[in-house]
Amino acid sequence: EVLAQFQKSVERDPNYGPAHAGVANTHIVLAKHEVIAPRPAYQTALNSAATALQLSPDLPEAMVAMAWAKLAMDHDWAVATRLYERALQANPSYAFGYVGFGTLLMARGRVDEAVDAIQQADQLDPLSPFTSTSLSTALYYARRYDESIRYARRALELDPSSNTARALIGLSSLAQRRFSDALQHFESAAEDSHDDPVMEAHLAHAYARTGKVSSAEPILVRLENRSGNIPKPSFHIAVIKLALGDVNGAVRWLDQACRERFERTLFLGVDPRLDVLRGTKHFEEMCKQVREPDLRKNPLDRSSTRGGAA
Repeated sequence: EVLAQFQKSVERDPNYGPAHAGVANTHIVLAKHEVIAPRPAYQTALNSAATALQLSPDLPEAMVAMAWAKLAMDHDWAVATRLYERALQANPSYAFGYVGFGTLLMARGRVDEAVDAIQQADQLDPLSPFTSTSLSTALYYARRYDESIRYARRALELDPSSNTARALIGLSSLAQRRFSDALQHFESAAEDSHDDPVMEAHLAHAYARTGKVSSAEPILVRLENRSGNIPKPSFHIAVIKLALGDVNGAVRWLDQACRERFERTLFLGVDPRLDVLRGTKHFEEMCKQVREPDLRKNPLDRSSTRGGAA
């Protein structure tokens, strides 16, 4: 519905830059949640963001959309970094920009800085379920599980229908080996999501981790053979197979997820669920494929953005 509204705005006024930026960012969000295939979504986002910047060269929403699409699609860390820098200089109070920049830092393995950036977004927009779930996600990757759960619970208070928040509670609970709590939240998210393959995959992974193999395997088979418009959750299938002990199968699906440019493959280096693969040759090669060249200086001079945010 949101995408349709932006597309109608573009049709009514093709010279209105924010509408093109809205189309770009909506495609990125849909790809992030794996509702549509990432490669074509990011290509559309790139095209729409480019049009928006031609019409409105200083539009932060367009810069952020292009930054994320360039990062996810092309692994172009340098361009993405410059675009985030420009966006936050143009609008130092742009919470979504800090979430994107924090996500970039997390993908680079700069975990504490990533959390700091997304915390700044949360301070700017504390009533947004999106910033709460983004911060919860960053804290999960930082292995600060109690804090991750706290922000996911806050997201649920702000949006009781958020299955993303339920899944985040489940992930941190699973990492803490609080299996009963984890299963409760994953089962609730899967039930409420109405056949969302990502939420089903989370549940299958939890079943596999807790020894409920007979419950995990039918979901895995269903996901592997899934057809229709929603893409197969390649990354999550890999995680399920890994929990079931099928390392070769997991690596094959991770390779596919990387080729398809699923967002979660940017975080191979920090995802706790993949720890068992660390140090293995093929996995480390995959990590190198998405890792940017070592930058000598901080890609964002935080002092240049914080002055206007105070």
